Amino acid sequence: MAPVKRIILPVLIPVLLFSAGNTVAAEESESKTRKKLDSEYIAEIENPENEVVDKVLHAEPLYIDLIRDLGARAGELEVNLGYGVQDKREFARFDYLAEIEWAPINRLGIELELPFSQTTQYAERTLDQPRTDGLNSVKAATQYTFLVSERYATSAAVGYLHEFLRAPAIADNTQTGFIGNLYNPFFVVAHRWSNNWHTLLYAGPRHTAAPESYTTWENNLSFHYMLSGTRHFIGLEMNQEIANRRSTITFRPQIRLQLSHNLLIGLVAGLPDNMRRNGMSTFVRLIYELS
Repeated sequence: MAPVKRIILPVLIPVLLFSAGNTVAAEESESKTRKKLDSEYIAEIENPENEVVDKVLHAEPLYIDLIRDLGARAGELEVNLGYGVQDKREFARFDYLAEIEWAPINRLGIELELPFSQTTQYAERTLDQPRTDGLNSVKAATQYTFLVSERYATSAAVGYLHEFLRAPAIADNTQTGFIGNLYNPFFVVAHRWSNNWHTLLYAGPRHTAAPESYTTWENNLSFHYMLSGTRHFIGLEMNQEIANRRSTITFRPQIRLQLSHNLLIGLVAGLPDNMRRNGMSTFVRLIYELS
């Protein structure tokens, strides 16, 4: 056996070293390819040909989305369709939305959204369970990006959303029509770490003035990883609501897939921190960019 070892080892060791060297080289080559793809894609979004307006590529959350891209350029136009299902323990709620986003001038976005819903009862309905079938409200919003830093891959914006609330038909109340307003000023800041990692915070108070008035504070924080050279991403959105010194959070893992040059689809799951009050939910957003 000793002669055999003396023959095999001198041959085997160089082969293993060569194989390991090839593996390292392949990984380095793949890493360089990914970085090149990322750089090319970021340049395509931020500095297209003949474009002089700065813009930073950020991953936009899918559930609480922005009024328009941060640093929007004049003429950008987008249509969204959404569908969601929420388990409310005693009933299921089906949500539908249609919205249009437009940038009339650089850095300014405006949005109009029509949210609808339908409920399916699990058990006997009580008086405090709203039957929100049909149009829930009319939402109009605007957002201005006051900071765009390509050097630091950071953007910041302020905005305002106004919601004209429609009266839900409650068990002992047949009132219909628009009965109140929701006022929601907000602040957005986003940063891209390296080429792939993205973070974004969307926060602000929401004051409802209807038959009853109350105020809540919302923090919407998101983390995303965008796949190299694509618009696909995976991530997590956390929607926190603070009211009467009590906090509730819904965790929303999500993915976005680019189906064509201007068509994307987002898939979202909802996991509340209090499973006794609310069950899980799902949401699908179809995004079509017209320009």
